[in-house]
Amino acid sequence: MQNDDWNKYELVKKETKGVVEIKHLATNEVTHKKFRQKVPGGYCSKLIEPITEVILAEIQGDSSKAKLKKILLYQPDDSVELKDSGIFSFEHKFRWENEKFVWKKRAFSKDLECKMVQSGDEPNMCIALYQPKNKNVGTVNIMSDNMNRLNIQDRRGLEYVLLMSILSFLDKSDDDSNYTRKTPNSFSSSSPSSYPPPSSDSNRKQKLAKHKPKEYTGEYGW
Repeated sequence: MQNDDWNKYELVKKETKGVVEIKHLATNEVTHKKFRQKVPGGYCSKLIEPITEVILAEIQGDSSKAKLKKILLYQPDDSVELKDSGIFSFEHKFRWENEKFVWKKRAFSKDLECKMVQSGDEPNMCIALYQPKNKNVGTVNIMSDNMNRLNIQDRRGLEYVLLMSILSFLDKSDDDSNYTRKTPNSFSSSSPSSYPPPSSDSNRKQKLAKHKPKEYTGEYGW
């Protein structure tokens, strides 16, 4: 019987900005590495083989928040459009070998799951699950039993699409968090007229406490 951890990976955010190591939980081996490439006026993250540094896949867009991004696969070459289709909730869709897939957030949870959309009364089939553990670590479970039930030829390619999807969600969460931390508070304006009038020390302390920014945690627990 196959080990339950055989198809699970741990995503570990490194100190170097934009770098994530992907470890196989069963072997603790770093199987993939992701890094962000600086692109003027755009967004790009790449998935590489850690030893040879061969590029396996990448995702591109106008920004990490773009509604439409393109995932590029290599050897063999292919491309997939990842579309943010959510209006009031988290939802991203893509197609692989003419099958439809959708990423959604589990109810009352930060977990993200990807399901294949089935026709008729057949329930959608879960093929991947991302679970955040803390701000620097999360786990990905590729549901191999369900993947084997799909009418899919290139399962490895689909796995790369799943990983690139998750990594792009985490990039967006990082960017959202950085933006929130950089947003100036009411006392940071360069205009002298924006400063509050002089007040007593006690009143000033109360106002500072009231306007102190709250700590922001990423949307996906990253």
